[in-house]
This record gives sequence, structure tokens and C-alpha cells, in this order.
Amino acid sequence: MCKSPNGFSLIWLISSITIISLLGVGISRLTSRTTINELQLNQDMRARYLAESGINYALLYKSYVANSTTKDLLDLNNKIIENLGTGEKIILKVNQVGVQTNYNYNVTSRGTVNYGSGLEASYEISNFINAPADSGVAINATDKSKVYLYNDNQGNTTIQADLSALGYFVATVTFNPNKTATTKEPKFTGYYGPFGTGVRFYFKYKISSSATGDGFVFAIKNAYNNTVDDVGRYGEYLGYAGPSNTAGSNAFGIQPPKFGIEFDIFQNSGKNYCNHAGQNDNNNAHMGYVFWGVDSTPDQTNCSSSTPQMWDDVYHGAGRNNTKDDIDPKNSQNGDADGFYSFSTRSNTTNDTKAIIGSEHKIRIDIVRNLTPESSNNNQRKGMYKYTLSTYFNCTENKCTDLSTDYTPSNPAPTNIIAIKKDVYLTDDLHNKFENFMYGFTISTGAAMANYTFSLPDMKLR
Repeated sequence: MCKSPNGFSLIWLISSITIISLLGVGISRLTSRTTINELQLNQDMRARYLAESGINYALLYKSYVANSTTKDLLDLNNKIIENLGTGEKIILKVNQVGVQTNYNYNVTSRGTVNYGSGLEASYEISNFINAPADSGVAINATDKSKVYLYNDNQGNTTIQADLSALGYFVATVTFNPNKTATTKEPKFTGYYGPFGTGVRFYFKYKISSSATGDGFVFAIKNAYNNTVDDVGRYGEYLGYAGPSNTAGSNAFGIQPPKFGIEFDIFQNSGKNYCNHAGQNDNNNAHMGYVFWGVDSTPDQTNCSSSTPQMWDDVYHGAGRNNTKDDIDPKNSQNGDADGFYSFSTRSNTTNDTKAIIGSEHKIRIDIVRNLTPESSNNNQRKGMYKYTLSTYFNCTENKCTDLSTDYTPSNPAPTNIIAIKKDVYLTDDLHNKFENFMYGFTISTGAAMANYTFSLPDMKLR
């Protein structure tokens, strides 16, 4: 029996089509004409999404299990769900696996459409659901932690986002440093804490060379108008940009102010961010800073009448002059001075994305947050607050993991590594909204498969 656990890392992988708070609602969207036209779903794909919804149904039930002494995930074994669309059903199989059986389950979900007709199609997915923890104990349900993991075990210090069986998928991963970081942060309440004068992060990642997806963003979200579940759109939007059509997430996606460091491995060179492959992205192996584009109706095609301002958040160069009269910061575009680094155009790298996939990479990120506004009368940013962002790629020296101090002339950053930097300025209103923040990863796929492994990020407030 699963009892109320306590203390762990979290990951909640969110399907842009099928993750659900109410299963029937999620399924009805699958069979709508708009959704089918957009994804060109055939019967097999419809069955696949039903199967994915069954997995998510098990995850939802898992959250109930954690609050109960009478429920167990095994209650779902052989469960048949039929109150769906005409000719649709889901069959679940559940068994315990591993040594710590209370925390490890293998769930198989079989989705069937057009049941009993000549167009009947079925699709089956099997995935592990468990609660890994660096502390060796399971989660406390009161933390609202949600878990969706593949082939991971209790006590691991990594999380794996395996989307290799799925397409059109988006994930958000938010961390509570008191349960995941080496150095605990008592100022954090659950998953959010004070930005103060800044923060330092260190993490490792690895992208499978055979299942790359579109890339990911390390995201710093304000806690004023975002929750741990808020996420953007799948595919080229990297789960960071775009409105969300994911249950549990704000329809507007991740709201500004927000900072992101994108690790992009899929070229989207078009110039219209409302359309597929339109992010002004001219190469398939780069990292750079992304913010929130133009926080108003886009200057180009109006992507959506209800959420027009969200679509350009990872569009290269989107934004404005970042002054007091033109406040939105610009996303990195193409130059080193703009906080951008292209791996595919460097003489010391070959084969484009091989520079950032296939092996483990170590990342350090420093953010300095000034609490005193700019004061010069000649400064177009007078009254705004400066944030300095620095990211170090393949940071392997011991000082990379020492988050107790800034890099200074007397304690310089490691040399001979890739580093990108950018200054941004926030108005008093945006600065105040960033009083508290959350952090983690957003990940996405389009039609491509993806398999990512992340270490639990270390974090230290300045």
C-alpha cells in the first residue's frame, strides 16, 4: 500500500494533446476536427493518444494514492475505461517492479478506437511510474509533486525525459531545492523562493544521439503569475514559448517576466513565428537567451486572437530595445555579443548537433540581480533594474561546481570554455513580479523522438 511519502525530486511530463485533469475532456479534444487536421492524425495515431491518456490517468490516480491509506495504484490493474467517444476505450495493466515495490510500477495502457468496426485500431504504451529521491525517500503528497518517469529508480540523482514513443510532446520540470539541491535553501517555500541579489545554478545534461527532439530550455519563471505546471507549446516552441493547450497549465503558457537559456538542436529558419518552423533560427546547434518577445500583439501575423503575445518568445531577435520607453528585452539572435553561440559554424566542431548531443555536458549559470535602479539622467534605462546573465558550457573545473561565490577578477571564470553573457533591464513592475522565482527545464518534441537525461540542478542564492 502506498502511504503518504516525503521528500524528492519531481518531474511532470506533459503531453500537449493528452495530459488531463479530467480524462473525458482530454479525449474529446483528440477527436475534434481541428486537432485531427492540425496533426493529420490517422486511426493509429488516435489510438496512440488514447494510450497516452491512459498513462496520464494512472498518474492522476497516483496523486490520489499518496493521500490515501486505502488506495493503491494496483487498483487500476485490468481497468477498462469506456465512457469516452463512440468506439473508444482504454485498458490498463499495472504491476509492481523493483525492490522498493511501493514506489515502482509498470503501467501498460492500450488505447482502441473504432472498436468493433472495420477501422478498429489499437496502440499500447508501457511506462514506469515511480518517485525517485536523492534523499532515498518518497514524496510528500502535500508538495503537489507529480511524477512521470522512465526507467529510473528510487534514490537516483538524475531524471530522464524519455519521449521516444511519443510525438508532439512538451514537458515541464520544476525543482524544490530543499529536496534536490546539494545545498538546501531554507528561504524557498516548496518550489519558489526569493530572487534577492541573484542565483547560481549547476547541472549536467545528455541528449541521446538517436532521439534528439527539438531541444530544451533551462527556465527561470516568476512566481507571481506562474505555477509549477505552467508550460508553453510543443515542437519549435520548446515548451517555453506559445500558449498552452495542456490541462493544468495556464492557457497563456509561461507568463513574463521570465528568463530562459535555450539549447536548440532543430533548425526553424522561417520568419513567421505563427507558422511551423518560423523562429528565425538559421542553424540546428546553438544556445542563447530567450525572454518573452514583444508582450503585445505580434508585429507580424496575428497568431491567435486570444493569446497573440506568446508566440514569439523563442523567436531569435524578438523583443524591443529594453529601455524605459520600449521595455521588452530582445532574445539573442546571431552574435556572441548578443548572448548567442552557434556550434554549427565553429571550426572546432563538426556535424552540427554533435557538439551538444550524444555526450554529457556540464552547465553553470549565474544571474546577478541589482536591487538598486539605474540612476543616470542620461540613461535610457533610468529607473530600471539590471540583471546580468552568464552561462558557461562544458564547465568542468572544480570552481564550476562551487556555487558559493561569484566569478571576479580575483576568482576568474574558467578559461577556454564557451561562455555567453547578456544584460537585461526590467521596469519596476516587472522587477517586483520577479521578487520570487521558480526554476527547471522545459522540453519538447515535434514529430521527432527525444530522450534527455538531466542531473538534479544544484542551486545557490547569492
